[in-house]
Amino acid sequence: YRTMMRNMLNIIQSGVNQNIHKIVQKKLCSPEDVKRSKQFPFRFLSAYGILDSLKEAKEGQSISWSTTPDFEQDTLLNEYKVCLDKAVQLAAINNVKPIKGALLIMFCCSSSMDDQCSAKGLGLSRTIREVAGLMTLMCMFSSEYCDVVYYNDCGTARGEKIETGGEILKFLSTFVTESTKMNDEIKANRSNYLSVGDCWTEIISKERHYDTIIQIAHSCDDPFSFHHFRSLYREKVNDDLLSVEINLKSKQSMFTEYTTHRNDVCLHGFSDQMLQYISERGSGELLSN
Repeated sequence: YRTMMRNMLNIIQSGVNQNIHKIVQKKLCSPEDVKRSKQFPFRFLSAYGILDSLKEAKEGQSISWSTTPDFEQDTLLNEYKVCLDKAVQLAAINNVKPIKGALLIMFCCSSSMDDQCSAKGLGLSRTIREVAGLMTLMCMFSSEYCDVVYYNDCGTARGEKIETGGEILKFLSTFVTESTKMNDEIKANRSNYLSVGDCWTEIISKERHYDTIIQIAHSCDDPFSFHHFRSLYREKVNDDLLSVEINLKSKQSMFTEYTTHRNDVCLHGFSDQMLQYISERGSGELLSN
């Protein structure tokens, strides 16, 4: 299965007949094959990126498509993209345990998220915003219930309910665009939005129950007193809250467990096993030291 994914570009460009493509596509989104491959969802982003680059190259006529007629090329790419989206869903269901309980994602939408991410294994060069967006969409797909709050240094905005229809990879570019627009909107009309502190105060005062809070940003710095409000939340609402900070700018993949609380964790860098770690830690299957 992994070899097939690595050679997807060669298969598409080789000019094999439609029957061969159908066999590959069927295997690509086969529940049994995806489960047996033990591939994590993020691995499929690399293959999706290859299809996007192939389409761009096709438009520039810099890559040969062998004997595949021009009018069939877009159709072929779209068929493979549909299969990859199905494969991601299957990988999320079969290869990653669900995130238990209610989840709150604090998504940093500032311009710092447009820096390049050092993540490996994701195909094309990716920005922190793209990787953070995919992490957010995967967490939403894997959780029982999820709220998203966008934030920057000017304020916060509660995200609209996202319906991807299961097409997570296809929806990623839309999510990235929306988060960029949200950053500009909050900065331009900051008086219309709650500050980060006021947002936390509202969450605590209304006693909105969350089992896990994930802060996704370009660093694990604490300019908005996240640690302070996290402590208040445990005191007022849920003393067993799992708090995960994800620093995607770090070049090394590692994790830090704070000494302040057994459920305070900071993940540095990027690993396709992050989602698995969060779900297992939240369910209690992965015990802290």
